[in-house]
Amino acid sequence: MADPATLAVVGMGASAGAGIAGAFGSLFGGQAQSDQLSYQAGVAKMNQQIAKQNADYSKYVGEVEAQRVGMEGRSRIGSITAAKGASGVEVGSGSAQDVIGSQLDITQHDEATTRANAARKAYGHEMEGFEQGEQAKLLEKGAKNTKTASYINAASSLLGGASSVASKWSTYKTNFGGKDTDSSGINNWATYEG
Repeated sequence: MADPATLAVVGMGASAGAGIAGAFGSLFGGQAQSDQLSYQAGVAKMNQQIAKQNADYSKYVGEVEAQRVGMEGRSRIGSITAAKGASGVEVGSGSAQDVIGSQLDITQHDEATTRANAARKAYGHEMEGFEQGEQAKLLEKGAKNTKTASYINAASSLLGGASSVASKWSTYKTNFGGKDTDSSGINNWATYEG
């Protein structure tokens, strides 16, 4: 069995080692978590860009669709006008003019509805992009705070280790006074309580 003085010295060394290991663990763990949060922030920024592109695309598709709806409506107006004219009806007045006017109103309404639906879809993508941008900001702040916390935890581990070593040293000095025997030359390990 090892003598108590040796055990005390080993205990001091173990405490110092544990403090240093804890500090490194805090630093490396904090860096790893910070890197992960930074990566997630990058993904959120990429999603923000994709959402913006989707919004632009939705607006473009909506405008193309509105133009298609308008062309179909004008084609129907042309067909109505041709049919009425071929049957000998005066197309510039009366019920024929009302039918053509109604078809024009329907076409304009359909175009406006198509554009409004596209705008609503684009707005949804814009809001998604905004949310992703805000998420990226929070993740970046979290990455920074995690790194700062790792420094604080590392310092705390070092201070805790130093405190433990000091406590063990004080106990060692009190019990052994730096010697392995008393003034009579008799081993005083039996009095060690640490």
